[in-house]
Amino acid sequence: MANNTNLVQKVEINCDMGEGFGKWKMGPDEELIKFIDVANITCGFHAGDPKIMLQTVRLAKKNGVKAGAHPGLQDLLGFGRGPMVIDPAKMFAMIIYQVGALRAILDFENVPVYRTKGLDNKKAIYDKPGLMFIKKAYIDILYTKEKKLVPISPDTMVSIEDIYKKTLSIGRSDTTTDKDGQDLKLGFSGAPFSICLHSDMPTALENAKACRKAVDELNANKFPTVG
Repeated sequence: MANNTNLVQKVEINCDMGEGFGKWKMGPDEELIKFIDVANITCGFHAGDPKIMLQTVRLAKKNGVKAGAHPGLQDLLGFGRGPMVIDPAKMFAMIIYQVGALRAILDFENVPVYRTKGLDNKKAIYDKPGLMFIKKAYIDILYTKEKKLVPISPDTMVSIEDIYKKTLSIGRSDTTTDKDGQDLKLGFSGAPFSICLHSDMPTALENAKACRKAVDELNANKFPTVG
């Protein structure tokens, strides 16, 4: 979800960050931040806590990276990835609650909120006047032929080489491959979109470097006049 004045004007990389809790750290955030455009900062429901949220906002500010909210399901033990049945109205309230908490920290640090990461492209939840829904393209998680995300496991890790190839393919032809290796049209049809990475992957830093290389190539060819 983004304000209409903050539309994606070139291919960008967003990454989920601040996903630790208490003394538990998840992801090489200090290294990853150098290769991304937007930090999706977790808001405490599936990961993150007030101290980590503040640290991550300051990390993004220091490195000139846009800061966005990453609300999640109320599932610390399952990292927000387990199946849950939640009424849409309740989910919307949960999102407002989490974004509000992060926004207070952003305001304190004088950092604008760039956008809110949607939950699995649930457009209806964010369909409000004055907001634009920005679709996400995943390159470190596999898709089924129905465009559903395959649960993350050691058997479904995407190689660093494929991260690079998938990024170029999505940017050039709106096409990736599904879990069976078949071409899959994502259907962005020229609409703004952003490439999403996950900081909890074992090769998160290498993934970000490969994606950055491909995105820089895409932007140099497709959007040479955009800074």
